[in-house]
Amino acid sequence: MLSHGAREPFPGRADGFWLAGYPVATAGLALLLRARMRGTLGPTMWLDGAIAATAVASLVAVASPGRGAGAIAYPLGDVLLLCLATGATALLGRRAGRTFVLVAAGLALCAVADAARLVEGVEVRAPLAALVLACAAAAETRRRSAPVGGAHVALPAAFTLAALGVLLWDRRVGALSESTIDLALAVPFLLVLRLAVSLNENARLLERSRDEALTDSLTGLGNRRALMRALSDALEEAENGRAWRLALFDLDGFKAYNDVFGHVAGDVLIEHLGGRLAGSVRGVGRAFRMGGDDFCVLVPAARATAALVRAGEALREEGEGFRIDASVGVVGLPGDVADAEAALQLADRRMYVQKDGRPHSPARQSGDVLLRVIAEREPDLLAHTRAVAELSRALATAMGLDAEMREIVARAAELHDVGKVAVPDAILSKPGPLDPDEEAFMRRHTVIGESIIAEAPALREVAALVRASHERWDGTGYPDRLAGLQIPLGARIVSVCDVYSAMRQKRPYGPVLDEEEALDELRRGAGSQFDPALVAAFCVLHGSAGSGRFIRAARLGPQRAAVPAPAEAPVTEAA
Repeated sequence: MLSHGAREPFPGRADGFWLAGYPVATAGLALLLRARMRGTLGPTMWLDGAIAATAVASLVAVASPGRGAGAIAYPLGDVLLLCLATGATALLGRRAGRTFVLVAAGLALCAVADAARLVEGVEVRAPLAALVLACAAAAETRRRSAPVGGAHVALPAAFTLAALGVLLWDRRVGALSESTIDLALAVPFLLVLRLAVSLNENARLLERSRDEALTDSLTGLGNRRALMRALSDALEEAENGRAWRLALFDLDGFKAYNDVFGHVAGDVLIEHLGGRLAGSVRGVGRAFRMGGDDFCVLVPAARATAALVRAGEALREEGEGFRIDASVGVVGLPGDVADAEAALQLADRRMYVQKDGRPHSPARQSGDVLLRVIAEREPDLLAHTRAVAELSRALATAMGLDAEMREIVARAAELHDVGKVAVPDAILSKPGPLDPDEEAFMRRHTVIGESIIAEAPALREVAALVRASHERWDGTGYPDRLAGLQIPLGARIVSVCDVYSAMRQKRPYGPVLDEEEALDELRRGAGSQFDPALVAAFCVLHGSAGSGRFIRAARLGPQRAAVPAPAEAPVTEAA
């Protein structure tokens, strides 16, 4: 039994249970903070907590001289928890929400109660603190990213200044205990350790950011920036007698694959091919991804032949309805070029030379079968479609379309009349105007053609252009009455070339026109039947003397040309 007014000895039995709650509460608070912030708690945050706890312990020792370390166990534990809660609240800022604010408030009440007990000997119980902590536990938590703010610097700096204040007080008064001074001296050492850890973390972050700046995020290969550095280094080594080979690969058939199977599947395929490419040159050279479906390989010239064969095989994939291959352009360093940019440009040109002469793809093979059907049914129609294809390829090139898109447009031009195999000869070859029923039947040929072509997965993009090949710029075409830029660019190109070719060939429903007459008809239909910018470009390609007023539209390009006023007279539809 304790006499009236006597203090309970420390530590007692109950103290062991109370003090055991502090490490448990610290772990719980750390887990809560981890749930609210992406990533783990870094060592700097733990060091900030140690700095804060040590500094506050020295302050408490100043306020309670001669009481010993055991007497300050409670406020020290309170301060440790409070510093962790307030530090997390400061780091999260407005994103902290109610949880951390309530936790900090509850712990502050606990710290006040224990400090009053220590300093004044007043027994203060804090049921309000328990209530506040219970409210914090019930508050909703959501995962948030950790913001970067001034709290990372302000908190340890403030507590270090407090510890230095304790040392200055001891120098002035000279009555503090050795344990108090030791606690205060420990704070600057912890701060130095914290700065060393921060510098190490910053160095790692800088190295990671450099790696990310030079790495393609999808494949993990080097990106264009990394390639340019590697090319510069290779050119320097080449001056000392070590030759290199740069190979630029462009995937053939990837656009069709992307359109058929979707962009997610396309990304998976790019990632897969990128990994295979890296493996094919591992230990020999380096692989890079330029973006899209373009890859590069840089290898020493002495080992280039075998390495580039393996690289080409790594970029080849085939499955049901698709085939992926790669066209390649190879440049010797320093034999062909003198700088990195010129090396890429030359490799690009050589790659497209090979692409234009590549073997038949599944799309080409399927299209050839359909062309054979047209040839058996109507030989003259086959000659017309091939002429339209050549005109369309030339116009697509003039409009700046890439090589793969030019081939898609040319293939759509070749197959745009395949649906006419379902049209009776009496309608197809009728010398006079068609009656309404015959015209309605004839207008179904684009839809029929689309359904036939779309059966081949590699030709689905071609099928969409065939369906729209008889739409009109003013929206009066068929089958969907699309207008202006709603019509796919490839279909607008085919439309211009189809009508021009029809006017220049023998046909049952009209006379053959010479070149200038046919171009005049196109100009009359610009803005009503045809895209005016495409008509202008077509006339420029053919050197028409009457194309001067369309030159500005050609420079704008079809994607920017506005819809003009209706033309003077409509052009007759191609059969």
